[in-house]
Amino acid sequence: MSNAIVATTCGLVEGLAREGHLEFRGIPYAAAPTGESRFLPPRPHPGWTGVRKAQVFGAPAPQELSPVMGVDRIADDCLYLNVWTPAADDRQRPVMVWLHGGGFLSGCGHQMLYHGARLATRQDCVVVTCNYRLGLFGFGNLADALGGDFPAATNIGLRDQVAVLAWVRDNIAAFGGDPACVTLFGESAGGMSVATLLAVPAARGLFHRAIVQSGGGDFVVSRDDAARVASAAIEALGATRGAQVDALVHGEVGTVVRAQRQAVRQTVRRGLRPDTPQFGMTLLPVVDGDFLPVRPIDAVAAGAARDIPLLASVTRDEWNLFVHQPQFAGGRNEKAERLDEERLAQLFERALPGRGGAALARYRQVRGRKDNGLPADLLCWMESDRMFRVPTCRLLDAQAAHQPNVWGAQFDWECPQFGGRLGACHVVDVPFVFGGTDGPAGQFFTGGGQQAGELAQLVMEAWAGFARDGVPRLRAGGGWPRWQDGQVLLLGRETRPGRLFDADLLAFWEFLA
Repeated sequence: MSNAIVATTCGLVEGLAREGHLEFRGIPYAAAPTGESRFLPPRPHPGWTGVRKAQVFGAPAPQELSPVMGVDRIADDCLYLNVWTPAADDRQRPVMVWLHGGGFLSGCGHQMLYHGARLATRQDCVVVTCNYRLGLFGFGNLADALGGDFPAATNIGLRDQVAVLAWVRDNIAAFGGDPACVTLFGESAGGMSVATLLAVPAARGLFHRAIVQSGGGDFVVSRDDAARVASAAIEALGATRGAQVDALVHGEVGTVVRAQRQAVRQTVRRGLRPDTPQFGMTLLPVVDGDFLPVRPIDAVAAGAARDIPLLASVTRDEWNLFVHQPQFAGGRNEKAERLDEERLAQLFERALPGRGGAALARYRQVRGRKDNGLPADLLCWMESDRMFRVPTCRLLDAQAAHQPNVWGAQFDWECPQFGGRLGACHVVDVPFVFGGTDGPAGQFFTGGGQQAGELAQLVMEAWAGFARDGVPRLRAGGGWPRWQDGQVLLLGRETRPGRLFDADLLAFWEFLA
């Protein structure tokens, strides 16, 4: 079986011929952002002569190394994408472009969970995954932090994502895809990126459907907050202003990555609101009045994406992953188990200044306590809503005012690890979307087996069907309600229509818009 050679605008690429599909790894979609270009917007690739081998994944963007997540090397030269296609012919298949998660700090397009072969072959579509710059490199407002000492460029990571979409527009037909039928989808920071790109003028016309998994339209910060966060990292580099600039532009990437640890110790105003503090994930897209003119949720509410069908989903127990993740080391999360009432109240107030006590009382009333539950369960329920469920509701509401094809879903499938403590946690949806429930990572989150495989087939069909015409059809036909009054499809061991949110509890969150 000979490998396939495809012509792109930059030159010929030779991918890998697999059973039933072609796989192209590590295709550059922009010039390497090295040297003076490290913190500049993506530039066109100069191209190459001859045939470039597209058989090895490109290096992930600079970040903390995490071999278990597939990140065992990093480099400035990171702007690569990957393509899975049934055939490089003229079939004009729907194209699905995936943006990975990782809190805008970590991840890459070739993690095991994102392998696109099954989605591409089983649904006859073209799947594209990519790297984009992260952390300070992609979302640090260094220009404002350093004044005239630094190039005035914001939202570099978003600009990388737009460059991926431009590459798809110009090249995907040669891989058997339809450039006029592109769905942008992503999870967590990737889902937040999709929602944000709905508001980016430079992205208009480059994608035609949007799938937001565990995201929302208010994960942005002001220029002032972004500059303050960047300044904390810059100060960690030490030395004089000139030496700091030199360390940023020419220093070893690991040094910059270590310095940005100070950035994630800051607090920002998520959505530009003083009453929704954001911790940990502080290097976010910036409302700069230019590339990203306004908050994405405001742009969507004003009809900026009125021509784009939207599917948005959450997992039922999103925050469980973050509270119980120390168990990934193989032990119990004793910190969560020892959480007492005083500390629980402090954490509620920290997340909801001035509303913490009222929120805790409301969640006790509405959610109650499981028979074998912990105070941490209340924290998980509240944070799942604050970070994911409420933003998803707001995004769906905003788009439904302008577009009839708006759909919601909630994944209820429970991760079997640690005696089920993780529940239907963050990331549990991804193996179903890519059909990877029987792979090592997929088995961790889903347990694998026949029923998980059947749900994966249903989800792949729905996601790819939505990519074709904006309607996520089920095999049996019907059954998936359009978004109205909180109606979604619940995806788990039983698949059925249901509600995304309790109406009374949602009223408590009116300020979060």
